[in-house]
Amino acid sequence: MEEFRRRNNTWPYMHLANKLEELGRLEGFQVIKVNPQYSSLRCPVCGFTDKANRVSAEVFQCSQCGFTGNADCVGAWNLLERVAEEHSVPILSPKGVA
Repeated sequence: MEEFRRRNNTWPYMHLANKLEELGRLEGFQVIKVNPQYSSLRCPVCGFTDKANRVSAEVFQCSQCGFTGNADCVGAWNLLERVAEEHSVPILSPKGVA
């Protein structure tokens, strides 16, 4: 995971976004953009948002409900929820897994 992050965090955001959109066109899936603000600080279980929730680059732990998970996965769950809310798409979520 560290190597993946190091290798891919050096790409400019627009370059990565363009690559994802191109891959979507080639593979036949839709790429939906959502605002990523606070996605790695918000608990996907209780919704509490705080800088203290992000224990480290790898670890998320909610200061309110105690939910713990991989920080990248938590951010991805939150982004997925935003897509579902904005586009009325049903999703599976981590609610109830804590």
